[in-house]
Amino acid sequence: MAAGEVPAAAGAAPDSGSSGQAGGTTGPVSDVRPVDSTPGVRVLRAIAAEAPEWTITQPGSLRDQGLMATGLLESGFTPQEIRHALLSRKLPQPLLTTVGAVVSRRLRDLLAVGPAAGVRPIPAQQAGDYDLVRPEPEDQTPVPVSWADRRAQLEAEASGRGLHRSCAGDDGLCQNLAVPGEDLCLVCSGADRPECADGCGRGVLARGMRCLVCDAPEELGVCPGHGGTPCGRPVQTEGLCGRCRIAAEKARAAADAQWEAARDAAVAAAQAQEAASAPF
Repeated sequence: MAAGEVPAAAGAAPDSGSSGQAGGTTGPVSDVRPVDSTPGVRVLRAIAAEAPEWTITQPGSLRDQGLMATGLLESGFTPQEIRHALLSRKLPQPLLTTVGAVVSRRLRDLLAVGPAAGVRPIPAQQAGDYDLVRPEPEDQTPVPVSWADRRAQLEAEASGRGLHRSCAGDDGLCQNLAVPGEDLCLVCSGADRPECADGCGRGVLARGMRCLVCDAPEELGVCPGHGGTPCGRPVQTEGLCGRCRIAAEKARAAADAQWEAARDAAVAAAQAQEAASAPF
């Protein structure tokens, strides 16, 4: 060793030759920033390992959806809930967007529903001695119904007390309802058809009853009409009489059909334009 020479450090690594003369590296440098392994990213990667079609290949999209999944986990959602939200329904076919867009939409839907943490199970899902808000008594032996109560129930069902049964006339082929407490309707029994107790002349099921129009609350008022034509009939529902409500529903259905036809035509025209401008 020459005088004044500094000895080399023991165990010093030899020069690999990977540095240039100016000290810069000669290997390629990647511009892609790796995705951090956050809890949400790990859950999404575990789901993609189970179902490869749910793999998010764009690093930026995986980073964004992983951030949202991490927020769901911190809000009380479990990884199983996130997995169920994604895998419970298949990917749309054909897939018009990216997998990341579908994941984003379903994670937002899951966030709107809220986590299941703290929700008490229904009795059929209970395990062990888990008690609800009001624990059931220990003795769960069912008490049989007495014969007297059962017989009274059968007799009430057979007689039809308080119920509107089908008419037994015309060998059971009559389509009318029997008078309450009887077996035949007014036609099969030969009685005159009773009219409304208010004297409007409309038919009712039994004597002493009021028809639906007269029995409606007075504050409903009269129908204003539909399509510019005045009506004046009593209101039945949704601020209109029955006839005008049907007309309004038909007009709404026609408008919806016209809008759908215009939408389909616009989509077809856009697709045709895209096909014409696509490079060969």
